[in-house]
Amino acid sequence: MAERLENKVRSSEIGKAKPKIILGSICVLLSATFVFIMLTERTGGGGLLLQSFAVAVLLYFAYVNFSGYCRVKCPYCEKDIHIKRLAQNAKCEFCKSISVRKGDILEEVIKN
Repeated sequence: MAERLENKVRSSEIGKAKPKIILGSICVLLSATFVFIMLTERTGGGGLLLQSFAVAVLLYFAYVNFSGYCRVKCPYCEKDIHIKRLAQNAKCEFCKSISVRKGDILEEVIKN
């Protein structure tokens, strides 16, 4: 008699995202300060390039802090990963597996 194996879907619960409003606001204010300095002072090409890079980095950090990231365990390798708050799927940076979000749970992708 052949036994039927049940396929259990591995899943893990997604933690709550906590946007860091104060830290994001500080990054926006610092980038605005750099833009003001770039517009009012005449610096050489290297100084302007460095300030432009600093503005881009600060605005990226502001975006990351305002949007918030969720902490979750990968359903495949069980290591902690971070995903964006509204992401519908996630790719583990350790095992390179892709998981799908269903509500507040991250499930493995079932291949037929």
